[in-house]
Amino acid sequence: LMNARGSELESRAGRPLMNANHGVFSLAYAVSAVITGWAREADLAAPLIFGAAAVTIMLISTRLAMPVPDAEPPEGGPGRAPWMPVFVCGTIVLLAFSGEAAVEAWSALHVERTLGGGAAEGALGPAMLGLTMALGRFSGQAVSERISEMRIILIGTILAMIGAVLAAIAPTVAVAYLGFGVLGLGVSVVGPIGIGIAGRLVPPWARTVVVARTAVLGFMAFFIAPMIMGVVSEFYGLRIAFLAIGALMGLVFLLLPAVRRLAAAGRVAA
Repeated sequence: LMNARGSELESRAGRPLMNANHGVFSLAYAVSAVITGWAREADLAAPLIFGAAAVTIMLISTRLAMPVPDAEPPEGGPGRAPWMPVFVCGTIVLLAFSGEAAVEAWSALHVERTLGGGAAEGALGPAMLGLTMALGRFSGQAVSERISEMRIILIGTILAMIGAVLAAIAPTVAVAYLGFGVLGLGVSVVGPIGIGIAGRLVPPWARTVVVARTAVLGFMAFFIAPMIMGVVSEFYGLRIAFLAIGALMGLVFLLLPAVRRLAAAGRVAA
């Protein structure tokens, strides 16, 4: 729903806003990771930590209401939302979020178990991801108004793959942080842009449905990527698991021509 409303705001404003939308999430994620690391170091009880998070969520959620957009198709027009933008853009988002999910769920373990760091050092792994993703998304918001979104996706994917390799081969905790940061900086813009493009490829009445389906496909990464990381690391270790995620993100390159064809057919700039 958040992404559908973000796409609706993009349409009203006539400019890309999805990176800023996701940038706020990344900033909150980074701050939460640091606070949780401090809480763990202070031996605070888990119910207290989760309780504080629950109260914060409830307070923020009271300010998030938006009017529901018109979702009725034109009279005599097609009544079903198209699936091709969902499949193409959703797969790009899935691959991007796979890199995010891998670092989010496994960077702390990599720092603590592979490189011998402590709990606070482990917490800085996902915190580094969140901070660089926030930086990438807020800067990507400005950049996307000046250069092609396809070029941004291309550059972001290359950076994400380089970051995954750095994290995999890291001899020290500092190099691992660098890898997580580069991966976060690169992958930060790919997912939001993919969701935003999906919303612009379809008529307004289909936007909420298409964006929601695209986002659901993308968020499957948070189930799939940890399983891939778990299986690969079980047999080959976390270093090879991060390399596998980097290779997986490379599949984005194969989907970019399909996005261009859809954009050309719908006369959408990409």
